[in-house]
Amino acid sequence: MEYYPIYLDLKNRPCLVVGGGTIALRKAEGLLVCGAKVHVISPWITPELREMENLNAVAAFRKKMEPGFNPETDPHHPVTFEERKYRPGDTQGYTLVIAATDDRPVNAQIYEEARELGIPVNVVDDPPLCGFILPSIIRRGPVTIAFSTSGRSPALARRLREYLERAIGPEYGELADLLGELRPLMKQHIPTEEARNDVMDEMLSRGVLKLLRQGKREEALEVAEACICSSSA
Repeated sequence: MEYYPIYLDLKNRPCLVVGGGTIALRKAEGLLVCGAKVHVISPWITPELREMENLNAVAAFRKKMEPGFNPETDPHHPVTFEERKYRPGDTQGYTLVIAATDDRPVNAQIYEEARELGIPVNVVDDPPLCGFILPSIIRRGPVTIAFSTSGRSPALARRLREYLERAIGPEYGELADLLGELRPLMKQHIPTEEARNDVMDEMLSRGVLKLLRQGKREEALEVAEACICSSSA
């Protein structure tokens, strides 16, 4: 099966994770980064996951994952819990469901129920019981790189992620932030997409990325602005 890649807006949306172990923790964390409202159902919950019911812990996690995260303005929610087994009807009302239990019949029940309700559902490590699969992800601030082997080889996906993590550093996220800051100026002075691409190439050739890698953001901003102004002259 081939999958259609898509990015979902889960900001302030209710999402369900069934399961309370280490894998459920990772899935909950991935949802929290997107600003989702995460609810967990499991008879047992790992202490690290339980910590996420503290709003300050969620904010600290988001700050670690996203240097530009601002708890004053960005949506973030504590994880809520029900310490019990899954019951029929539990998936109702959610935008997205992830089943991360070690009980395949229960996972299958969750899958069937969510599918009947039209809710996207993922059963961890069981592609036949998935309405969608989760790609490997690298986050660099606002830059998100997602890639997948369509479930054929998690080991290959892991190798690709490790390679790209080395090749694409945090400076790329800072570059995205800087370009976002300059976007109004760029649109004002550079009328066409082709010309904007040329300006972007000029910024890179003049070392903007290198300056960001060295922590010299103000210098990088000055060079980028100069590239825009010289191209519009």
